[in-house]
Amino acid sequence: MQKELRLLCVLVSLLAPVASLGSASGHADENAPGQADDSDTENARPLRVLAIEPPLQFDGDAYPSYELGMGYSFLSEGSDPFPFGWNAHYTKNVSPTMGFIGELGANYQSDEVVDLSIVTFGGGLRLNRRSGGSITPYVDAIVGLASTSLVPRARVESTVFESTVRRSSTDLTFLGGGGVDILLNERWALRTGVAYQRIFADQALNLFRIQAGIVYRGGQTIASRVTVAPPPLPREPLPKEPPPRALQPPRPPPPATPRPPPARTPAPSRPAPAPRPSSSFDRGGELMRSGDYADAAIAFIEHLRAEARDQFTVAIGLFCDRRNLDAQVVDSRNAPQLFLLHVPRQGLTCYGLYWGLYDSRQEAEAAIRLGATRSMEQVVLPVSRLIR
Repeated sequence: MQKELRLLCVLVSLLAPVASLGSASGHADENAPGQADDSDTENARPLRVLAIEPPLQFDGDAYPSYELGMGYSFLSEGSDPFPFGWNAHYTKNVSPTMGFIGELGANYQSDEVVDLSIVTFGGGLRLNRRSGGSITPYVDAIVGLASTSLVPRARVESTVFESTVRRSSTDLTFLGGGGVDILLNERWALRTGVAYQRIFADQALNLFRIQAGIVYRGGQTIASRVTVAPPPLPREPLPKEPPPRALQPPRPPPPATPRPPPARTPAPSRPAPAPRPSSSFDRGGELMRSGDYADAAIAFIEHLRAEARDQFTVAIGLFCDRRNLDAQVVDSRNAPQLFLLHVPRQGLTCYGLYWGLYDSRQEAEAAIRLGATRSMEQVVLPVSRLIR
C-alpha cells in the first residue's frame, strides 16, 4: 500500500506545476507599478487605457457536453503489481455535476512462469464539482465485467495445470474512486485519480488502481472567458455657445421688380426627311423573321444581284432541317446583318445562312475575329459566287 501512495504523490507533484501556470500570470499583472508624478498630471494628455486580459476563468454553470480521455493505469493486488496498463473512457454529461461514464481498460503482468492480464469494461455514474476554477474534483462508480486471462510461459504438467491453473474467466466487477481534472484550456485537461476494484470471482480479488492521462472536452457547452472592460475615457468639455442675440422682427423683403420675358425668335421650319425607300434586302429580312423563307430568299437574291455583286459575306452554315433553321433565326435576335439563300441539295429544301455584306475580304475576316457570329465554322465567300 505504501508503494501505491508514493506513486500517487509523484503523479500529483508532476501535474501540480501545470495548474499553477494560469494563476502565476494573473498575479504578475497585479504587482505592476502604475504611479505617476503629481507635477505632470496637470499638463498630461488623456491616455488610452488598455484592457489586460486576465487568466482563463471558467463559468461554474458551463460544462462540456462530453469528455473523451485515455491514459496510463497502474493496478496492484497487495504486493502483486500489474505495472503495464492503459485506460480509456467516455463521459456524457447531463448537467454540470452529473454524467454517465463508459470505461475500457487493461492491465498486464508477466514473470518467468505465466502472463496474466485483466481487461475491464463497464459503465456507471460520475459526479463532478465544477467551482469555476482550473481544478475539478470528481467521484465515480462503475459496474461491469472483468476478463482475467492466464497464459503459462513455462511448460507445466497437464495434471497440475488442469487442477491449479485457470486459463481465463469473466466475472462481475465493481470500481469506485475519484480524482481531479486539471484544466489546461477550454478543450483539454489532465486527469489523475485512484480507485478500488473488486472482482467477484470464485476467489474474490481486491485491487487498487492509480491512473493518469489526458481528457478532451467537447460539445457545444464550452466554458466562457471573462474579460475586464476598460474604464471610460475622459470626455472633453463641449465648447460654450455664445448667448443668443436679442430677437428682432425680420425685415420684409423688398418687392421684386417683374422682368419682361425674353423675346424668342421662331426657329425656321425644316422640311421633314423623305421616307427611306424599302429595299429588297429589308423586305427579305421581314419575310425571314416571319418564317416565309422561300420568299425571303427571292428578295435577298434580288438585292445581291442588283447592289452587292462585288462584295463579300461570311457563310455561317447550311440548314436542311426547318427546326434548326428556326432556332438560328430566333437566336440572331432579329439582327439586320443576317440573310439566307436557297441552296438545293439532292431534292431537299436547304437554306444557307450568311452574315453581313463587306466591301473587301479583309473586312469580312476582321468581323470573324471580332466575333460577329457564334458559329464554329465561318468562311468568307464572295457574293458573286452565291448568285451564279
